[in-house]
Amino acid sequence: MSTNPLPIYDKRMLELIDLLISLRTIKSKQDFYNVIGIAKQQGNSIKNGIGSFKSEHILKACIEFNANPGWIFGFENTVFRIKSGNKSG
Repeated sequence: MSTNPLPIYDKRMLELIDLLISLRTIKSKQDFYNVIGIAKQQGNSIKNGIGSFKSEHILKACIEFNANPGWIFGFENTVFRIKSGNKSG
């Protein structure tokens, strides 16, 4: 079976899962999949280059785990968004 190379956003979302597990933010890939709303089988398809994360999955990961969308799409090097305590302006 031939698979397509993964787009950067799929690679980064899969990296995010491993990072969140290593940080003990989540216990398993399934925890991540549950939060963003996909089934384990769909996650495996993405990993194998058959499927892809949808924009709503990426948005949910950014909201729920404070992930940086700029990092997910390959524009920035910072994995997590910096929380600003001062909103003056």
